[in-house]
Amino acid sequence: MHDPLRDRLGYILSRRSFVKATGVGALATMSGLLVACETDDDDDDVVDDDVVDDDPAVEPDDDVDDEVDDDVVDDDEPDDDEPDVDPGEPQTGGTIQFAGYSEPPTVDGSWTTAIVVQIPSIHVFESLMAYDEDWAAVPMLCEDVDIADDGLTATFNLRDGVNFHNGDVMDANDVVASIQRWFSIAGNGQDTEPFVDSVEAVDDLTVEWQFNTSFAPLLNYMSSPLGYTCIIVPAEIAEAAMDDRLGEDQYIGTGPYQFVEHIPDQHILVTRFDDYSSRDDEPSNYAGAKTAYADEIRFITVPDAAARIAGVEGGDYHWAEEVTRDEYDRLVEHDEVEAEILSPLRFKGIIFNKRQGPFTDPNLRRAVLYALDMEEILRAAFGPEEFWRLDHSMIPEESIWYSEVGADEYNRMDLDTARQLVEDSDYDGEEIRWMSPSDREDYYAVALTAVPMLQEIGLNAEVLGVDWGTVVDRRTDEDEYEIFNTGFGFGPEPTTVAFIPSDWPGWWESDAKEEALQAVMEETNVERRQELWDEFHGVFYDEVPVIKVGDFFGLTIRRVELHGGLVAQEPRFWNAWLAD
Repeated sequence: MHDPLRDRLGYILSRRSFVKATGVGALATMSGLLVACETDDDDDDVVDDDVVDDDPAVEPDDDVDDEVDDDVVDDDEPDDDEPDVDPGEPQTGGTIQFAGYSEPPTVDGSWTTAIVVQIPSIHVFESLMAYDEDWAAVPMLCEDVDIADDGLTATFNLRDGVNFHNGDVMDANDVVASIQRWFSIAGNGQDTEPFVDSVEAVDDLTVEWQFNTSFAPLLNYMSSPLGYTCIIVPAEIAEAAMDDRLGEDQYIGTGPYQFVEHIPDQHILVTRFDDYSSRDDEPSNYAGAKTAYADEIRFITVPDAAARIAGVEGGDYHWAEEVTRDEYDRLVEHDEVEAEILSPLRFKGIIFNKRQGPFTDPNLRRAVLYALDMEEILRAAFGPEEFWRLDHSMIPEESIWYSEVGADEYNRMDLDTARQLVEDSDYDGEEIRWMSPSDREDYYAVALTAVPMLQEIGLNAEVLGVDWGTVVDRRTDEDEYEIFNTGFGFGPEPTTVAFIPSDWPGWWESDAKEEALQAVMEETNVERRQELWDEFHGVFYDEVPVIKVGDFFGLTIRRVELHGGLVAQEPRFWNAWLAD
């Protein structure tokens, strides 16, 4: 059987690769390194290999699936079961048809962390930095970054001649305005701004940051493609949308594809940008050279999982996201379809409205934590055991940021204590609306399974089923729900977990959180950062702003004639082409 994970080099991260990736954000940001992306050999300039070799945190872990990691990394091992399809040379032309599970409410990657938004957004917009296949932050829209020895000055030297989709050429004023907008509307940007004294255009191709203290996550924050991304747009657009998401006439980026139209409940259409300013580096994950081989990409809304599967099998779609996991055994035998298990994909979280309502009381939130049977919820939502695992840590076990703190609070199923916490709280029987996406079977099953558990400890909880796009819209309104559920991805920088910023839906506002978060952000030594992250993890379990149910693995399928470019956590279709 073909193992398509080998084609996704760098997605499943060993502890060794993760420390290499995090070394950029935690070390290079504040150590005066000159970060450049010229050739593959330049990785040594970005990553401190001594940290990798000497850090006991990256020694092999018996609990980590070494066989899976070896499959991902070892490209030299032949695969006798690989489909007999020769991709040949890349071909230009055609339309890539992507079947997504829900309607994206926007293409603005700075406005939200929703994956349905990020998938089309990363084709249209780019950032100053990007993650390569080792999850190291390397330059994208800049040539290099110079960090002062004291860590208080960061100078981004921009690439010359980068074209926007409207025909303008990017300069430092566009970058500064885009960063200021990121400070205003994006959670990660809002967390960054207090560390920053100024961001200024020194000249047309130079942007200088002045910090009031060290800020370890900077390069990773400038790289993240998976939500609250610091997308670069023309200055006049950034200034006009400083406090709101972009309108469709403002979707002007630097990416290999340009926005054409969004027809609600049908598709988002992007077409090749013929004047795209590609890098010269080798393609590597989200970084390096990008080529738009396809004439256009249609991101099609197909809420029904069975329809997405049938569409790929029948050749109507080339890629389907989040398909029914029970279909895996059948799909892997299909001659014209490749089925991929993405492990780990995300973790399932239950988010409380902490701004108003009964869950402003942390003891009531803890009551819910003690009431839940995590295994039952995961099994109901994600089916066979190869698609989920019990785990308490915000960052998965494959990472150096995995934390043991909170393990004793996870999956306790202590109903007596839960009922006592409800009785001791101010809860008076008011309705608890659990908002959940009825168009996503797995996510909806979480709410349907968990709500009876809440009822068993005396909470008047009901499921409020809406489509996923509505969840993304309404979760920003404190009057619309008491609980909702979603999935959270991960990256090389632990502080990028989506719900950490205080403005993210659910609104985790806490002095203890902010103090612990600032300590993690200021620290530049990896080992000390790990200790501080454990302390932050302790605050997470003390305050229970979100309940982690467990990790879940994705199942995605694609046609065998679609080749290239498909790595990392979510699909992206530059460097991808359709074979005849």
